Amino acid sequence: MYVHATVYELHRVEYHPVGTMFERMPLKSIGPLLLLIALFGVFVPWMRGLSFLDDTMISAYASLCALFAAPYAIAQFSRDRPQKMGEAFRRIGMSVLYGVAVTVVILLLGIITVNLSYRRSLHLPSLDVLAESLLFGALLALVLALLAGWMSLRFSAGSARTALRLVFFGAIIAFYYSPARLTEIALPGAGIALLAAGGITWLLRGEVMPQ
Repeated sequence: MYVHATVYELHRVEYHPVGTMFERMPLKSIGPLLLLIALFGVFVPWMRGLSFLDDTMISAYASLCALFAAPYAIAQFSRDRPQKMGEAFRRIGMSVLYGVAVTVVILLLGIITVNLSYRRSLHLPSLDVLAESLLFGALLALVLALLAGWMSLRFSAGSARTALRLVFFGAIIAFYYSPARLTEIALPGAGIALLAAGGITWLLRGEVMPQ
């Protein structure tokens, strides 16, 4: 739960317009972000070795997109209410882009760390699993960013944080008891996430442009 709390505190910053995703992030927020990147991108892969490249681990790491995107979206929507759907979509898009970017950096660092530890040959994860998992992770990030934005407008930022922490906690429990299924559900999950995103977009539109 410490990781979840750190990620949420990390994004309680001023709204970032398009093109300035990191420019206005204060130093006190950059520190925890770099710590998380070092933990998941260097320390964990170094400890796990070649098992870091297992399909299950790669799928779990790709799902981190949502962990970073959701609190970023809460921070954006809790500052002020967007007046148009275009503005809301920009905030959602930046949140998803942020989550995917941080996750890709972590994955790349992890792969590099493993290869530096085992230099005799090149070691890579299954590219098919990586692509499918990143697709699922990105769409899951979209769903939770939309949900975070809607809950921040409909209720409050605090309520959104609490609800999403419960979602993440439930996901951790599900992964603990059935880790192998994460790889199996990547493509079906991506389709379900896309449908869910459409439904939550309709809810968000009701808050941004009430009739």
